[in-house]
Amino acid sequence: MNSVSFLERSNASKNLLEKCAIAVLVSMGIATSSNAATETWTTGTGTALWSLGSNWTGTNLPPISGDSLIFGQTTGTTTLNDDLTSASFTIASITFGAQGPSYIIGGNAFLLSGGITVTTGGAGVGNTNLQTISSDIALSATAHTMAMGSGGGNLVLNGNISGTGASIATGGTGSLTISGNNTYDGGTLVSNTRTLNLNSAAAIGTGLFTIGNGSTFNNTSGSAITLSTNNAMTLTAGTTTFVGSNNLNLGTGTATITGGNETLVVSAGTLTFGGAIAQDTGNRTLTKQGVGTLILKGAGTYAGDTLIQGGTLTAGNTAAFGATTNVVRLNAANTTLDLATNTSINAYPVVMNSNFTATIASDKATAGSAGITHTLGALTMSIP
Repeated sequence: MNSVSFLERSNASKNLLEKCAIAVLVSMGIATSSNAATETWTTGTGTALWSLGSNWTGTNLPPISGDSLIFGQTTGTTTLNDDLTSASFTIASITFGAQGPSYIIGGNAFLLSGGITVTTGGAGVGNTNLQTISSDIALSATAHTMAMGSGGGNLVLNGNISGTGASIATGGTGSLTISGNNTYDGGTLVSNTRTLNLNSAAAIGTGLFTIGNGSTFNNTSGSAITLSTNNAMTLTAGTTTFVGSNNLNLGTGTATITGGNETLVVSAGTLTFGGAIAQDTGNRTLTKQGVGTLILKGAGTYAGDTLIQGGTLTAGNTAAFGATTNVVRLNAANTTLDLATNTSINAYPVVMNSNFTATIASDKATAGSAGITHTLGALTMSIP
């Protein structure tokens, strides 16, 4: 008769208890990440539930806390229900595979320790489909890159985003759309070739908003938005474009021109800076381009000239253009300087190019009240 030693029985019982404990932890959404791996969505059962192991391939089926998730090509459902995670369940990263379909992910909240990527296929082929995550996301206290590959890509984050010390940066050449009532406080960066859509009043949380050279931002929500978070802003030297699908007011935070001169292209609609335009050092100039309208409502402190090379530039503050010695230059055709304050604007010198037709409009901030006379400085007609 075979016999089993007491030690062997003890080890077997221990192993069984460990397996049971792991199973309980996984069911609670708090499994440790010591065995974290990468899991790929396959919809093997044809259902939308994350909790079904047969919907995934990989090591941990279904995923455990600490895993990275991939959503790639599939012939199954693409509207997914995250019934697996919890606020303490960590996802290391999320990747939407090259040439994959458009996914819509909703359901439970989760903690994100890394970034979200829409990958690029071979030979420059990218996933340009719209990827949507509607779940609430808590970000760990680090920088999180939302990267769209070189072939383009579009990511929408509709849930509420939180995280102390957490920041978001755009990557790749696609667009990132953020809405929700967001409270992350580490800052938001939109940089070269990237597009950021600010689609709610608290889209960019409460931290510094850095607008990089060559970047694009927009409001595609369907209606005008005023940011309620009044973020401080950095305008990195170079050219930045506001598309203007809908009007956008960036709130009353100060926007500081940094590293050189700044050009703001307002392609359509109205972009409003409710706070001051400032500078880091020197004599930074501000150039307005594009057929849309740029409104400056704060008392500017930048020391360089203001150039209007397209559309309308509206002064919503008597000191909108900085020091009174700063020159305002209308040096392109069909440009307008709109003076929209309730008291006379500072006596800024104005230079107009004699080869073009330009307009200086005497306006007011409050309609229906008594008229006003705006007194500018010397008017000079330049001959190129």
